[in-house]
Amino acid sequence: MKHQPGELIDRYEVICSLGEGAYAETYKAKDTASGETVVLKMPNPNLFADPGLFQRYRREADIARQLDHPGVQRGVDSGAHRTQQYLVLEYIDGDNLRRMLPRDASLVAVATAVDWGRQLADALAYLHHHGIVHRDLKPENVLVTTAGHLKIADFGTAMLEGARRLTWKHLSDSLGTPDYMSPEQAQGERGDARSDVYAWGVMMLSLIHI
Repeated sequence: MKHQPGELIDRYEVICSLGEGAYAETYKAKDTASGETVVLKMPNPNLFADPGLFQRYRREADIARQLDHPGVQRGVDSGAHRTQQYLVLEYIDGDNLRRMLPRDASLVAVATAVDWGRQLADALAYLHHHGIVHRDLKPENVLVTTAGHLKIADFGTAMLEGARRLTWKHLSDSLGTPDYMSPEQAQGERGDARSDVYAWGVMMLSLIHI
């Protein structure tokens, strides 16, 4: 179901659509109680018909509530009653890293690339310390604020270490984006924190050519 600008979803007033993915639609919205600008991530209704997909959505919601780091998009959970399922996330004024890059990524200044790498490494260290593995780190899932700060976003394929394995007919164990997937992920294994480090390395290699 598409939501229109001005529509109220509980306490949130839709401002505009931000995009649509395979499993969810995202909207920029205003919290009418606090005045804060937020992102609403609305799951595709088909998600609720598949127990496995729904459990993955629940896991993403659980992870979002744990995040509190300047290099990670935060979950904003007011605890208020909701008439439907959706995630409320921090709104980040900026764009994703892919769209910020010049056509030739090697044209990025070395100092800039090093700063980006440091910011991402710091955010990954935070996630891994809390037992969270992203598993789909790529430029599209890194948001760049207008001030030049990077934030890791989209935890739809993330996992909590120690959580039971989720399998279902619509999604294989080979999670991630091929260009950034670690060898073990490409072979259908679950992956761990080292998979994120591998993806980080691929991103840095594309920016810094020695």
